[in-house]
Amino acid sequence: MSTSDGEPSPPETHREVKAGSTWVDLIKALALPLVTLVLGYWFNSSLNERQQVESNIRLYAEMMGRREEADSNLRKDMFNSILTTFMARDPSLRLSSEELILHLVVQRTGRGRRDQGAQGLDALRDG
Repeated sequence: MSTSDGEPSPPETHREVKAGSTWVDLIKALALPLVTLVLGYWFNSSLNERQQVESNIRLYAEMMGRREEADSNLRKDMFNSILTTFMARDPSLRLSSEELILHLVVQRTGRGRRDQGAQGLDALRDG
């Protein structure tokens, strides 16, 4: 089915063009689902990674909060134990709750104010 010039006849050319376009159509049909699959996997894995990081941060914050709470409770218990032992030894050291609070505030504020607070504590005892 070729002409005397050696050129293919129009039906053969049409088949070759049709076969080439069939491959292009097949690649187009397969490319869309493959691209969707790859992008879906990438999006899902990045979302899972972000959720894992947020979960780890939340867990770390919760653990640090519990640690701070435990440290605070330990300090409070140690203070109460030491104060109770110290007060039990010498009954003359008994202070009212107002005097104790004032004394603790004076101890926390610093050296310069401690002298003024001590004078105020003496005034409370005398008064």
